[in-house]
Amino acid sequence: MTDTPNLRTLLRYGLPSLAALAVGSLYSAVDAYFVGTVSVDALAAVGSIVPVLLVTESIYLIVSTGISTVVAHNLGANRGLDAQRAFSAGLLTVLVIGLVQSIAAISFREALSSLFSADENVVHLSARYLLFVMPASFLGGVSYLLAAVGAAQGKPGFGMLVMGIGGILNIGLDYLLISVLGLGVEGAAIATSLSSLVTTTVLVVWLVGPSHQVTIRFVRFRWSLVREQLRIGLPTVLFQFLMVLTIFSLNSIAGRFGVEYVAVVTLVNRIVSVGFLLQYGFARGIQPIVSYHWGSENKRTAALVVRKAIAVGTVLGVVVLVGIGGMLLTSLAGLFGDVDLVFARRMLTWWALTIPFGAVTVSAAVGYMAIGKSLPAAFLILVRQGLLLIPLTIIFARAFGLHGFAVGPATADMLGALVSFVVFRRSVFARSSSRLLRVSAS
Repeated sequence: MTDTPNLRTLLRYGLPSLAALAVGSLYSAVDAYFVGTVSVDALAAVGSIVPVLLVTESIYLIVSTGISTVVAHNLGANRGLDAQRAFSAGLLTVLVIGLVQSIAAISFREALSSLFSADENVVHLSARYLLFVMPASFLGGVSYLLAAVGAAQGKPGFGMLVMGIGGILNIGLDYLLISVLGLGVEGAAIATSLSSLVTTTVLVVWLVGPSHQVTIRFVRFRWSLVREQLRIGLPTVLFQFLMVLTIFSLNSIAGRFGVEYVAVVTLVNRIVSVGFLLQYGFARGIQPIVSYHWGSENKRTAALVVRKAIAVGTVLGVVVLVGIGGMLLTSLAGLFGDVDLVFARRMLTWWALTIPFGAVTVSAAVGYMAIGKSLPAAFLILVRQGLLLIPLTIIFARAFGLHGFAVGPATADMLGALVSFVVFRRSVFARSSSRLLRVSAS
């Protein structure tokens, strides 16, 4: 990581992160399948409490993103002890937050479950799921943290590989506990907890090895480090919140035209999101490289890494676009069923055309987080998801009906990419940052 990164180095960091996200998506789909074999109520129960699990995951992502940035930055500046202090602060934060979240979710599991469903049986099953999944929920945050810190030290592959294997193990345990032993939603929760335990144990053993400069040990630190890590990671939570708000808004707009259009939007969004998943996964993977070189005052190299990430993300977007283009050559009836296929084809075409341009926004936002500038990262995310996508879609849908609804999100994506490009070219990495993570760790 000390040399000028070439494409091979970027792929060594980006591909494991991308693969881990892909395995996570596969696990979610397969997990839903196994739970669905229990009963419709079981599937509804697990699905209804997803917001609770997303909140817990978001908090862990805040800390993990902040820690990996601060650790890599300090290592690049040859401040090994400060990097260890940053890791100590982050690990303690995850453990404390995890304990508080687990106790709260278990204590109020019935009340939390009733917030998302009025069906008594669904509420009961949701509460049972929380009872078995929340005690070990913090292990997922610890795993992600350990993998991120390993990547910040120039070892990205193993941590992400272990997390990917953990997802596959979860699938196997789902089959054993649900299909074979018939444990229902409790089996799904236990499978998740056991796979998290195995993953965390392997990563702990790995990170205590002598080959790591930053390892699992606690040293004294200032609480200002915790504030700094939370500040850096906040854009990640903002993005997740806006994603939920966007899906809700698009479904609400589609519902005005009919239920079938909600189904079309859901399918189109899932197809197009594959491109974003690839771009985001790769950008997150190279984040430690940017932080390291920025910390070593090698800003030109840091900027070069972000530009290469944009290029690779664009290529990935083009690959997905070509794949969707092949889908558009078919009738689409087998995929979308009995819906307005003309509208489905139009919406998929417009949204797909914007996929390559999304690499600019994603890579620029991650680049900002990598150097500790959370406000510009939050701004880029907010511009695309909040200030442009939702308002423009509403305006276009009211002005031009279904055609406007299909074009609105695509227009927002293009404008968001343009804003990101202008901001990236005119400020970040082009001149010295006004704030270089100079938070004292001593």
